[in-house]
Amino acid sequence: MELGVKDREAVENEVIFMVLSEINDKLSGLDQRISKMEESFLDQQESMREIRKPPAPKILKITEAAKVLRISRRKLYYLLDKKGIQLEAKDFAMGVRIEHPQELINSIQYHSPIPNPILPTASYSLVTQSKDRGVFSFCMCPGGIIVPSATGPNQVVVNGMSNADRSSPFANSGIVVSVKQEDKVKVSGRLQDVGTVVCVKEGWNNAS
Repeated sequence: MELGVKDREAVENEVIFMVLSEINDKLSGLDQRISKMEESFLDQQESMREIRKPPAPKILKITEAAKVLRISRRKLYYLLDKKGIQLEAKDFAMGVRIEHPQELINSIQYHSPIPNPILPTASYSLVTQSKDRGVFSFCMCPGGIIVPSATGPNQVVVNGMSNADRSSPFANSGIVVSVKQEDKVKVSGRLQDVGTVVCVKEGWNNAS
């Protein structure tokens, strides 16, 4: 009689049961890993699909496009026209900048020729209609100065500015009139439609 020793068949059954149990545990873990891998693959596939998707087109204004390209709006107009890209004209306003003594504006606005240090430097705004055209002041600068703003050769272009204390003895303002697409303008000695001319304003800047 052999003590503590099971018969061969019982030992083989226990070993097989242990092996099968371990295999089952590993297969169960493998299923979970495969499931996670599938989820990760699907997530990556969706991400790649989003990456490959072309971005939605964005419509830029001329000013925004000019900033992106780091060129002036005028040059951008010429570049687009040269490339044969269709440009759509629109009405615009153009005029001159006038300068006058700030004391004159103060006396008109405050109805007194005597300066009053308590009152701020006076400004004004003009709006009227002339021959079915809007005429108005633009960028009025009380106690300001006129500064050159040409962006190219042979141009006379100015702008206005005021310092914080508005201490200049002069005031200035742009006085502009609306220009419509159907207007005829003289460019290089010829009358042309505003809507068919690129950068009409540059020709006027040079002419001034």
